[in-house]
Amino acid sequence: DDVIGCIDKKLTGLFHAGGATSVSKYDVAVRLAEMRKLDQSILIPTTMDQISMGAPRPRNTALDSSKLAKALGKPRPKINETIERFFAKK
Repeated sequence: DDVIGCIDKKLTGLFHAGGATSVSKYDVAVRLAEMRKLDQSILIPTTMDQISMGAPRPRNTALDSSKLAKALGKPRPKINETIERFFAKK
């Protein structure tokens, strides 16, 4: 939808296409498990200090998608909506 919208509006430049809210990888996993009725007990929250990524990573990798939302004239989807749409396409 976003790509088609950008093409239709002939947008140029750099746009971030993230969701409406900032969520951690753990939050995404929990929501996926909830929505698919999977066992959440295997999910273990960790911090960046507890794992080795091989290369330095910023603590916050959230993207600001407000520029894209404004350009397309519609709000960015929330995480649950994005997950629902993903599974609906399967």
